[in-house]
Amino acid sequence: MKVPARVFGVFVSLALGCHAPERHPDATLGLRVHQAEAAVFVDDAIVPVAPGGSRVKLLSGVHRIEVRAPGCFTAYREISVPAGETREIDLPLRPDPDAEVDPACQPLSAPAKPSASPGGPGR
Repeated sequence: MKVPARVFGVFVSLALGCHAPERHPDATLGLRVHQAEAAVFVDDAIVPVAPGGSRVKLLSGVHRIEVRAPGCFTAYREISVPAGETREIDLPLRPDPDAEVDPACQPLSAPAKPSASPGGPGR
C-alpha cells in the first residue's frame, strides 16, 4: 500500500514529536480585585495579583477568570481578549452570609489601579 507523501509527513511529524510553533502572550488583562487575600485564577492557573489589581500578559482569545476569598462567594467571568489589546475586569466579591465572619472578605479601602505584573499564564 502506498501512503501519500503529505499523510506520511504527518505521521513522521507526530512520531518525532514535532508541534506547531509555540505561541507567546500577545494580549493583556487588567485584573482589579477588592479583597487583600483574594486568589485569582485564569484558565484554572493561579495568577499573582497585587492588592487592588495587576496586569497579566496572556494569549489572545477567550479566558475564564475566577476570584476566591475566604468568607466570600466565588466570582467567575469569561472574557475575550483580542491580540494586541488590553481588557480590564473588575471582580468584587460578595460576603457569604452562611460563612463565618472572615476579615479576608472585607473589601480594601480604595481599589488601586492595576500594576504591571511580570507575567501570567501563557495559555
